[in-house]
Amino acid sequence: MIHNLAIIGYGGMGSWHHKNISERVPGIRVKGAYDIRSEAADRARKSGLYTYKSMDELLHDREIDIVTVATPNSFHK
Repeated sequence: MIHNLAIIGYGGMGSWHHKNISERVPGIRVKGAYDIRSEAADRARKSGLYTYKSMDELLHDREIDIVTVATPNSFHK
């Protein structure tokens, strides 16, 4: 069974998670990403991902089974 994953936040760590999961985790397909910054969304699109226009759109995508939230280290607390 293939699970579909979406990434929230496509900065340095979001793009790292995309590459790492795609290369190393069989059974998970990274489908898309959402980022409030247009330049990050553009990078996700250029990397072959569907880019969600809003958080609501991502959360209502019935194909998504897993969400990775990639936030800067300072927000981990």
